[in-house]
Amino acid sequence: MVLYSERPRMEWGSHWRCTAFARLPLSDTENNPLTPSMYWDDMCDHLEDIEPDSLSGTVTINQNTSFGAIAGNTSAGCEIRVSWTPLDGSGPNGTMDAGAQVNSWATFLTSTVRCEEDDDR
Repeated sequence: MVLYSERPRMEWGSHWRCTAFARLPLSDTENNPLTPSMYWDDMCDHLEDIEPDSLSGTVTINQNTSFGAIAGNTSAGCEIRVSWTPLDGSGPNGTMDAGAQVNSWATFLTSTVRCEEDDDR
């Protein structure tokens, strides 16, 4: 989501702020204490044209255990909540390029997708 405030917000350092959320499934091998840092670092590598030191957020790993009729089903997941201030002047005519910001988040999400066929190998 790209947010805009008519007056620059002091806590954003800009008129603009981007916020995003993703819920990603984890494989058994990814369900470990290193996973949050791995996803955070990967996400940081995909975001472009952002104000230095404006990136903040959380990565949460959750474990689900099912009971009753669906007992025995367990799954792990990763939730990423993040916000950042995009650079003003990085788009056409010196504007903020909202499309590029959305695209960089989408590119990160695409990088996390794995094929079910890969899980069977």
